[in-house]
Amino acid sequence: MKFILQSILIFLISFTFGIFFAFYKKIPLFPENTEVFLLSKKYPEISFIDSEKLLNLIGRDDILLIDAREREEYLKGHIKAAINIPYPEFYSNPLNFISILDTERKIIIYCDGGFCELSFKLAELLKELGFKEITIYTGGFYEWNKKGYPLE
Repeated sequence: MKFILQSILIFLISFTFGIFFAFYKKIPLFPENTEVFLLSKKYPEISFIDSEKLLNLIGRDDILLIDAREREEYLKGHIKAAINIPYPEFYSNPLNFISILDTERKIIIYCDGGFCELSFKLAELLKELGFKEITIYTGGFYEWNKKGYPLE
């Protein structure tokens, strides 16, 4: 009986400590999108957007939508109004692309889908080059296409 009471006491202390820690670090106990929440902690200078919000931004002059996938994939289909800046090409020679990037526009990057690494690499590189407002569409081309949203 003593062992059970000690176990319950240890559980309650651990639970209380966990709640206090989450409150102190401002970690939501039940975040709506856990993956995006964790990414926002890992990349605090990058914001994230979902497909519904992106759909409302398509075609606006203050938005530059970048497809970070390889050129062959981009040519097979891409989100309407997106330009193609493949991460490997940008990494090897960013000066080839700087002239088409406008520092005054908000940049939204996507790649295949989910949490594709190309988007994050390109976003980090653009941040290093001084671009300020960078957002990643985490659903990527796969989700966009699956939802039947405008493609080119």
